[in-house]
Amino acid sequence: MRDQSTFLAIAATVAGVLIAGWWSGRVALKENHHEDLWIYTSGAKFGLSGESPYDTPKMHARVAEQYQDPDLIANNGFFLTPQAILVFAPFAPLPWVAAKLLWCALMVGLSAAVAWKLKAFVPGAFPPWFTAAAAVVILCNPLSLFVLIVGQTTLLVVACAVLGQAAHNAGRIRLGALLWAIAFIKPHLAIPLLPLAWFLSGWRRPAEIIAWVAGLNFAAGMLVTGSPLFVLDYVAYLQQGHKSVEFNRVGANMQITSWNRLVVANGGPVWELGMLGTLLGYGVWFGLLAVRNGLKKPSPSWALAGCAVGAPLCCQLLPYELPLLVLVLPYLGELLASENPRDRLAAVLVAAFGTFALLPGGEGGMSENFADIFGSWPGIRDVLMSHRALGVACLAGTVLIHGSVRPCSSAAGHPTPRSAEPESAAPRFEPALGSHSPA
Repeated sequence: MRDQSTFLAIAATVAGVLIAGWWSGRVALKENHHEDLWIYTSGAKFGLSGESPYDTPKMHARVAEQYQDPDLIANNGFFLTPQAILVFAPFAPLPWVAAKLLWCALMVGLSAAVAWKLKAFVPGAFPPWFTAAAAVVILCNPLSLFVLIVGQTTLLVVACAVLGQAAHNAGRIRLGALLWAIAFIKPHLAIPLLPLAWFLSGWRRPAEIIAWVAGLNFAAGMLVTGSPLFVLDYVAYLQQGHKSVEFNRVGANMQITSWNRLVVANGGPVWELGMLGTLLGYGVWFGLLAVRNGLKKPSPSWALAGCAVGAPLCCQLLPYELPLLVLVLPYLGELLASENPRDRLAAVLVAAFGTFALLPGGEGGMSENFADIFGSWPGIRDVLMSHRALGVACLAGTVLIHGSVRPCSSAAGHPTPRSAEPESAAPRFEPALGSHSPA
């Protein structure tokens, strides 16, 4: 049985890699896309030359060298932390087509590795077919394919989270902390990793991650300006620059993922979430998770799922960040492996709401066609057109309300095992020790 499931997982992974590789490679060779990758490599090129990537007119001019879209030229910026200069430095000197192909190959390869390492967050076992299904979902969902052709970093953040945990479980503590620190190229997405690290391994682990983040940004600042405080330029730029990009505004873009988009869709006020609003949102969300869990020990997969849905719920994100939701897959796998009927029902809801959030949207998309069916219902069309935020909110609600996977008790009062896989094959979590036994 194990040989069959391994063969199925290998076959599905190869198929997913071929589909995603062909899709992204074809675009990289023949079409002028990967707009965000151009911005990020340009920012790295500026930094390597001792110039700030947070110079808006200079970045607009740089984008105009490659693209003719006036909206793109007027609405762009290097909204990554200084440490991203180090991440994208290897791509900056390459010919543009070579940089695109290398980036796509790296993201496809890392995404395939993620599918095989999801068990890093699961002490038990998945259904035997789950890795195969996860490989297809991660590599071939519509938004992962979209991320590949615009050159966004979401799949990199996902890979850092999963592979960092796998490295930590294997005893490679420094590497695990470094990988989680790299995710802080987008700190608003990576902030949930800090409470997750504390929960999984105690306070030393988030402290080391913060130290890595500080060190990476220190190195980038010294490289660009010779100042270790260059990160403050990023903070100032983010406050004024992000809202100047029209499609980042919640009142103008129905594809925004956060809770405030549903407020606007229901006729409420337009609240733009800045840094303070995002942090307050995280505070409320993690407070709800803590209240829901009480004094009990939640499963690592549930904690990860709470972090995964918390980012698009609390941050004013564009749809290309929604591949973050694949981090809910370990929780889904545990729900499916459970024999408890309530867990099985929760698995159906998690899969349905996650799929709904990932559906193609925008003008002429599936969400618009679906909204038109119910367009005669008062007020419902605008909500359905904001299906990203609606799907994320429903998924978050399911994760919050259901909680951790529930053991199913037998008639004798003893827990019914969820899988025949030996316990020794699963990673062990020792929250207070700062390290784990090898997986």
